[in-house]
Amino acid sequence: RGLIIATLEDGDRLAWCQKCTDKDDILIGSRLGMATRFSAEKLRPTGRTSRGVRSMKLKEGDTVADMNVLPSDSVGYVLAVTSSGYGKRINTSDFRTTARGGVGVIAIKFKQSNAKDVVSCLLIVNEDDEV
Repeated sequence: RGLIIATLEDGDRLAWCQKCTDKDDILIGSRLGMATRFSAEKLRPTGRTSRGVRSMKLKEGDTVADMNVLPSDSVGYVLAVTSSGYGKRINTSDFRTTARGGVGVIAIKFKQSNAKDVVSCLLIVNEDDEV
């Protein structure tokens, strides 16, 4: 037996939950290759039975692929991995901090020959990490 922490609509699910401070940034990526970064300070506290706040505006047919907390002193990379096994390492500074609820920037483009490819995950990595 537990407490209700958020109200979810039928078919919705809570996929990620990470601890952050007001000094951190949040990075949200979509399955169609978009990503947005915003300050955690811009998130407002909500009640236990609320539905939360909009983090990213999604195009029709798109869904959220992954999220990460970027510490305020973070100087690293984001590794975008696709369902076909392709990867792209992107400097975290390439994701400018914007207002919450925006469309974001293109994190990864897909080859036309592989039109069904989507982003599977976004991982925070360092320059010397082996994946």
